Amino acid sequence: MIKIQSGKVKFHGNTKIGASSAGPSNLMYFYSPTNDYDGNKWFKTGNWWSDVNHSVPATGLPIVTTDVVIIAPVAPIADLDLITWVQPHTINTGTVGMNFTSVLSGNVSCDITGPVSFSGSVTFNK
Repeated sequence: MIKIQSGKVKFHGNTKIGASSAGPSNLMYFYSPTNDYDGNKWFKTGNWWSDVNHSVPATGLPIVTTDVVIIAPVAPIADLDLITWVQPHTINTGTVGMNFTSVLSGNVSCDITGPVSFSGSVTFNK
């Protein structure tokens, strides 16, 4: 378990957090070319794709059985305090990474492969 209180921790390189389990699901790709106010936000449905070439839009946001692959040139930001946050089965952040943030003690416990940052009050429990 990693618990961050009012700070930030980063994992770099080809980090694997947790152990993959058999199973899922469906596969979704996060792609956003912009780093503007909400361009790289997890909850923005326009950032989700059904294919690696980001040519077929996904029909919604990831759910608990989704395996997520980040292919964006910009790392997504997942605000764990939003009602739209649903933890997926796995997240592969590729080389871009991913940012988790929370002020209300958000929790992440899915398998994560790749660089990741935690900001605020986030618990990673795997």
